[in-house]
Amino acid sequence: AGMGAEAIGAGNGVVTGFLRRYDAGAFSNCMEPAPVKRYRVSFYQASHSNDVTPELAADLLAPIADGDAPVLTFGRYHYKLVLTRVAAGCYKGEVKRYGEDDLPHAGTLDGDERELELEDFEKTIERNYFLFFQGRKLLVWQENRRASSASLLGRYLTQALGQTISFAPVMTPEVTREFLLGTYKPKAIQFAVARPMNPDMFLDAGETDRILRIIAGLDGLSGTFRISANAPGIKGRLLNAARALELGNSLISSGQAHMVRLEMHDLDHPIDLIADRLKDNIEVEMAGRYPHPPSVYSQLQAAKDRMEVLLREVFGQ
Repeated sequence: AGMGAEAIGAGNGVVTGFLRRYDAGAFSNCMEPAPVKRYRVSFYQASHSNDVTPELAADLLAPIADGDAPVLTFGRYHYKLVLTRVAAGCYKGEVKRYGEDDLPHAGTLDGDERELELEDFEKTIERNYFLFFQGRKLLVWQENRRASSASLLGRYLTQALGQTISFAPVMTPEVTREFLLGTYKPKAIQFAVARPMNPDMFLDAGETDRILRIIAGLDGLSGTFRISANAPGIKGRLLNAARALELGNSLISSGQAHMVRLEMHDLDHPIDLIADRLKDNIEVEMAGRYPHPPSVYSQLQAAKDRMEVLLREVFGQ
């Protein structure tokens, strides 16, 4: 708060007055608002192989939080997980991607330019922030396609922990009831993917790896595919539901798919695995040109809170 002095009268050499107290909040509307940037938030659930130890099953990220996270290399990029335990079974963290990307120039509108330089031992850094809740194995993930993806986080943990870890998008309660609980079966899957910015990110990523490498190998920018269990003159067949869902989840977790639809038997509309998954948008305060980490984590928690009713429907807890 601020203090101000104001004279209100004078006589016989005596000045009378009072002190006025100003609340700093009264001037808050005069302050320049902090710049913000919008990000998409996606929700994933972790799964692991059946032979994991009881300790790991009970707290998936504990070995990373309690030790030094390794730097792992996939293709031409290096990745490191930075993790903080907030409470029992609750974590906040970031996946850092280190690379040797070309740097842009800095310049002014009148045409003056200069190079941005790195020391020989330095690398560029991109990152994704996230929250993880062990009780539901729930990942609240800030999307940033220039950095990494939920599928890459799964690959990182798989290599670091020596157990198969993967992340599948959390679907809406309606889709969970219609498809994931076995009410309807798929007869076709259709999907569209963009050319990956970094094909090496998807090495050993199963069907997604093969699809993205076909596009990159042909120097294509995107691809649209439709796989059906039927053909002209052949009707009534169904796809392998588990494999179709596995492919759909893999495409979504890669961050490269912009359409994944399942055509279902006896259902008059397709299930859109992108449109029908839980997602949200957040606005994050910026510290200069970069997101302010406390603001990111606060907004990720707020996004989870907004989805809590739907999450309870899906997880039953």
